[in-house]
Amino acid sequence: MAQTAMKQLADFFAAELILIRAARETEKEKNRAIMKGDGKRLALLTSKSESWLVEIDRLAEERSRAMRAVWDNLGPTESESLSLRDLERRLAGLEDKEATRLMELAGRYRAELTDLYALNQENQLLLVTTSQSIQRVLADIQEAAQPEKDAYQPGDKRTRRGPANSILLNANA
Repeated sequence: MAQTAMKQLADFFAAELILIRAARETEKEKNRAIMKGDGKRLALLTSKSESWLVEIDRLAEERSRAMRAVWDNLGPTESESLSLRDLERRLAGLEDKEATRLMELAGRYRAELTDLYALNQENQLLLVTTSQSIQRVLADIQEAAQPEKDAYQPGDKRTRRGPANSILLNANA
């Protein structure tokens, strides 16, 4: 039973790795789209990225159940923690081909996920920086389009007349 559970968990890790790598490639493409200023391509890639993440989340739920099955099959332990690192520690003591494969896949999974997260953070930072730069340029353009207050502005050449009922005062009187 433990072998079957470990194989199933390894299969989930392998499937997730494929999706994570695809999502990572999409993040790299998003980075290039951001650098080129290709908004349409970025929107398309963002949609694609979201669909990868939905599928990864779905597999993560199934992987979590498979991890629980492996954990339970390994026997009782004083820790009830079900983290990936704890599972790897428990598997490290086993001299089993499937356990070794599972630990290898778990290590690659963690590394790929870390890379994906780093790329995502880099793209978010790049978007924020780009947005701030665009806002500064727009503010500069807007400021340049406004007439300066201290600059000379020619007046209206037409004679200005006061209201029809105005009273003229003679200062000499």
